[in-house]
Amino acid sequence: MTLRSFGLTNVKIEHKLGSAVLGVAFILMVTKLLLRTLIIIPVGEVGVIEKPEKLLTSPLLPGVYWLNPWNNVVKISTRAQVQHESLELTSREGINFTADIGLQYHIDPQKSGYYYQNIGDNSQIILRQNLASAFTSVTSKYPLKVIYGNQNEAISNKIQSLMNESLNAQGFVIDQVSLFHVILPSSVQSSIQERFITEQQGEKRKAEAKALAEAVKNFQGLLTPQNEINVVSDDSTLQIREKK
Repeated sequence: MTLRSFGLTNVKIEHKLGSAVLGVAFILMVTKLLLRTLIIIPVGEVGVIEKPEKLLTSPLLPGVYWLNPWNNVVKISTRAQVQHESLELTSREGINFTADIGLQYHIDPQKSGYYYQNIGDNSQIILRQNLASAFTSVTSKYPLKVIYGNQNEAISNKIQSLMNESLNAQGFVIDQVSLFHVILPSSVQSSIQERFITEQQGEKRKAEAKALAEAVKNFQGLLTPQNEINVVSDDSTLQIREKK
């Protein structure tokens, strides 16, 4: 083989290699473009189309879409989410207490574009501020016994309604507000405990007096007409004495 023929062979090989590289690059580019045009939105999410010049507020609901490869699609979760907060609050009597609160919410699919453009990563901050404002406004109108007792569901429902009025336009939907735990100052806890003990003792005295009255009624026929029954309710004792 002459040097000339060897050189021509190398040129042909290099040409073929260059063509192969260009072909592979073209295939990869086409595949990438095809993958960018195929968008799958799973259940529990929506897609927001972000064009170079503007944001389309009409969302892509769950499904499969073929789109312009130059558009960017941002997926936003519409599943239920939970946020826990601990707030310092005040009752109608002016008693300070701490409340552990659970907030369940989701993003409205039809308002996901506004949410993405205006809320984004600030959702937890916005929810906490709104939750604190609503609780401060509502609990100041209720006595502590309602807040601390088992009637606080009305408070949670009122706060849920207030938050939806304030946040629905921003894309939030408040599903539930739960008042998990109310932590009272130690002095208030002692007072409640003492009152509970007093009430329990009072209930016990009433039960004993009722039982004594039943005993009197049941054994009335066992006594002679010359005897009478005297019930002393203070110490729950039974006295029998002769009639004069």
